[in-house]
Amino acid sequence: MKNTAVPVVNPDYLVEQFDNEVVLFSLNGAEVVALNQTAHLVWRLCHEDLTVQEMIDLLSDTYPGQAEEIRADVLAALEKMAEHGIIELSDGS
Repeated sequence: MKNTAVPVVNPDYLVEQFDNEVVLFSLNGAEVVALNQTAHLVWRLCHEDLTVQEMIDLLSDTYPGQAEEIRADVLAALEKMAEHGIIELSDGS
């Protein structure tokens, strides 16, 4: 995944929060994906027209001293969302 890629949200997915759990579901009901806290933050950042690197930098600034863990978590969350068709990654150009 390129650091310059920009995640684009699939508008056919909605988010619901139940107690401490966040779930994305497709409007046609075929797909349901539970998000952990980090993935939920990444999902929210996907709506801000940020590159992958900008997301990582923003979260690393917010949670100093955890840059490598944040990078791994952001990439894992984006990969999971892309696999499920929740986002697409632009080429960053």
